Amino acid sequence: MVSQVPNQSAFSGLSAQSRALLSDAILDEYSLDLIARYFRTMSRAGFILKDVKPPLVRMLIRVCDEFLPAVINGKIPPITASGRHLSIDQELLRGVPCSRPQRVLDVGAGYPPVTSRELVDALPRGSTAISLERRLPSYLLMKDQSSYAWVESDGRISFIRDEKDIPRNVLLREYQKFLRECLDAPASNMLTKTSRTPMANVEMVVGDLAHSPVLGSFDIARAMNIFSYYSVQARDELERTMLSYLKVDGVAVAGSNYWNGCEQRYFRWSKVDDRIISTAFTFTLDNAVPLGCTPWLDVWGGCPEVDLLGKFVAIIRNDAELVDALSHYFRESQSMVHDGMPLMDCYEVRKRELTNLRTSHLVGRAAGTLIAHGIACDVTCAGEIEVRI
Repeated sequence: MVSQVPNQSAFSGLSAQSRALLSDAILDEYSLDLIARYFRTMSRAGFILKDVKPPLVRMLIRVCDEFLPAVINGKIPPITASGRHLSIDQELLRGVPCSRPQRVLDVGAGYPPVTSRELVDALPRGSTAISLERRLPSYLLMKDQSSYAWVESDGRISFIRDEKDIPRNVLLREYQKFLRECLDAPASNMLTKTSRTPMANVEMVVGDLAHSPVLGSFDIARAMNIFSYYSVQARDELERTMLSYLKVDGVAVAGSNYWNGCEQRYFRWSKVDDRIISTAFTFTLDNAVPLGCTPWLDVWGGCPEVDLLGKFVAIIRNDAELVDALSHYFRESQSMVHDGMPLMDCYEVRKRELTNLRTSHLVGRAAGTLIAHGIACDVTCAGEIEVRI
């Protein structure tokens, strides 16, 4: 379906250039609804839609064209990156007995399961993890963290993720050539056969929470970048299933972040006696001046992460001086996006900015703004805002 003129009220505040990009894109009704929902949420969170830059609109179009259909069809390779969840791990370690080995369930941890291994390595000696993945491709063909392909056992390339803005048939030919080059160079580490062999006390299990094998019980459960792709009803059921695996005094987290830990938000639960208690919602302050489309992407509508984040960011963005200070602080990464620099490079700079932010007064000021509005919150040791719920 060709979108000639987006007429949803959510698009009315966009600039003429952004509206033109949407008008020229080939978007079905679901995609238009998703993008309209995105801009409505942005508006509620205190953003002025006329300030939305074309790079963000292009990201949203690509998400609708390529990423979401692949996710829904189970065709996204479970890629992850070392260090992605380190700040979450710091919070999970609070209250963990220093001598007793822990058992971890890491839902959708990615391949190879480096983030599962990082958590296990930070826990007492003898701790183990099960990394649960819905499906593993036969091979991964990696150019870099944002450019890769899913290669089937018969050598067919069935999915490509690449930042290049070129026709998909051209991109397919490029990756087929790249695959032949890798096959001709046995020493190349670009082409990796996936394996379920345990890795540093981490066991790979193919399955999902809805149809998982018998897993036992766990001290810690983590599900990052998983539940946001499900409807509210399915999400609630998956959450209940994950939390049912917790031992008494166990903890669990679930939420979303970008591949290097930016634009992060997540819920935390604890099991006290036989009761599951929702204890906190934590987010990074760069969500108030995001680079990409992660913060407000609500695939099916009603995502609790997006709703809560929007509520808190709206309060923060109501402080004009604070927003100006944050925009100035994150100016280098923002300028890179607006100048059309590769998104990977932009997020590398953003990660450095976010890491240094923990020593800035800005996080404390943002927390103070929330407290002034009656919201109980703290600043974590990682420089994130933890709202008690």
